[in-house]
Amino acid sequence: MSFLKHKLLVCLTFFVLGSIQASNTNIDSLKNIIQTSEYDTLVCHAYATWGTTIYGSKPDSAIFLWQTAIELAKKNIKTEQNQLVKNRYYYSIAQCSNNLGLVYFSQGRIEEAEEYLFQSYENYKRINDKIEIANILNSLGYFYGNTGQIKKSINYIKRSLKIYELLGYNDKKAAVMTNLAYWYDELGQIEKSLELNYQALKIKEKIGDFKSIAYSLNNIAFIYNKQGNQEKAIEYFEKCLEIRLKTDDKSGIADTYNNIGKIYVERKKYKVAEEYFKKSIKLYRKVKNKSGLIASFINLGKINQLKGHQKKALDYYFMVQELAVQTQNKKFEAKSLSAISSVYLSLNKLHDAEHSALKAYRISESLNMPELINESVKILSEIYQSKGKNKQALEMFKLHIQMEDSLKNENTQKAAIQ
Repeated sequence: MSFLKHKLLVCLTFFVLGSIQASNTNIDSLKNIIQTSEYDTLVCHAYATWGTTIYGSKPDSAIFLWQTAIELAKKNIKTEQNQLVKNRYYYSIAQCSNNLGLVYFSQGRIEEAEEYLFQSYENYKRINDKIEIANILNSLGYFYGNTGQIKKSINYIKRSLKIYELLGYNDKKAAVMTNLAYWYDELGQIEKSLELNYQALKIKEKIGDFKSIAYSLNNIAFIYNKQGNQEKAIEYFEKCLEIRLKTDDKSGIADTYNNIGKIYVERKKYKVAEEYFKKSIKLYRKVKNKSGLIASFINLGKINQLKGHQKKALDYYFMVQELAVQTQNKKFEAKSLSAISSVYLSLNKLHDAEHSALKAYRISESLNMPELINESVKILSEIYQSKGKNKQALEMFKLHIQMEDSLKNENTQKAAIQ
């Protein structure tokens, strides 16, 4: 039973603009400003900077500091008469709200994340900070895309792109084009995705941003492989790998090894594929990249499943599921559950197979992703048939055909969403 046919597991790279930036500012000096400054604008800024400084090691404390900055700013806005000073408070609220929104999203606190991202957007609008408005629109696009609202995501990213074009920010324009390409690909609009990736690549080449060039080359290779053009895919992956080796981008190198390995799986050259996956795992562990480990483990599971080593495959898939839950990656949680179900089915453990497939189906439906739904219902149809539940088997098979048709239609669609 195949899993993720013609799909590379390290997918298109998604940039988040205006995200939290680390700082080396001396915390003692920030505390001193908070304790001694007569100007609350400086105090708000100190709280915000302190939060970004410690977020990586103390996220809960960072959240408290950002919330404190917001409360102080809102309190002062009520009585402040000077518009310039008011604007500084609005900026602090917008900055801290953006950070809170992204952090809450990463924690799976979806409603709070949306609330704070919109609060950030409204406050940037108040001070007419166009570049930050574009950044937060892009963040909202990221948020909606990752909560399964892809058409809404595309709408926000397009608004972000329009602002960057008007301001002449070519680097961010290219990044947002990459984002749009990602979500068009998720919708199955392959030609539109490829077109946007090529446009982004041209801009990046003019700028000379080698890391971003490598991202675009990876994305283009990904799409060619998805179309079944493996020669073109390898050509672009090799171009990508050459840049990443020169720039010593360890995570990027690992991504490319993983993607090349997947092509060799599709060519049934399993020994070569395993070598690439193991090279990628070594680098992912070195840089503590859990998302990358998910990709490599699921690919190694696939190889072992194809070779008939079902227990070993199951071990890898359970590792994927555990990492997906840890990182709150619902997409790969669903994929791992479908894969686990397929192994149980091959072992004739029908109860376990049904349990895993149903969980995969529920998650896939919540994400509204036809490809994921298709994987789970196809397995469910086979499980029900094996259990003699012909009515349920037929229902799942019809849904499988419906998803297949939907994916085929989307793959041939070339027009952009209006």
